[in-house]
Amino acid sequence: MVTERELYGVIRKKLIEKFVGKFDDFYLAITSEGKFPEKILSRVPQHEDIIFSFLKKKNSPDLTEFVKLVKNQWATFQFITVEIKNSTIKLEDVYQAKRYADLFRAKYGFLITTKPIPTIMKRLCNRIPILYIAGTSYEKLKLAQFNIEKNGIIENSWFPEPPFFNDVREPTPLFPF
Repeated sequence: MVTERELYGVIRKKLIEKFVGKFDDFYLAITSEGKFPEKILSRVPQHEDIIFSFLKKKNSPDLTEFVKLVKNQWATFQFITVEIKNSTIKLEDVYQAKRYADLFRAKYGFLITTKPIPTIMKRLCNRIPILYIAGTSYEKLKLAQFNIEKNGIIENSWFPEPPFFNDVREPTPLFPF
């Protein structure tokens, strides 16, 4: 049986493959022990570094990334947080992954599991807007299943939608029901 810790490097590699060509620059690090490389620390604005007071060992995202987007000669740096579970996800897992995305005001927050996303979880997330990331314009936490045998994310498992379909889109209504 593969441990959750063993999945960090494998999923990190698969995400890097997905990010190539989508961002002008990116850096993805394993941060599950609460140790953030200088390359990530330097991208957090000084007035927002208080978030690290809440991100200690066993209480930080499994993977953290900054991405650089260049538009009209202006560069912006945004974060991606990733929480990985080697079990069926529970509501507590969703809130844990959301907490990390909220603290970083992440462009993308991911919760990746090795088990199928339960239908009841999808129904709850469709009914109650718990996936919205604080401080962003309608960004949502994205859930997906990782297939250990095939060593990849199951593309049709993304919920509520795939993360990289198109950055120019209509905002999702706050209460989509």
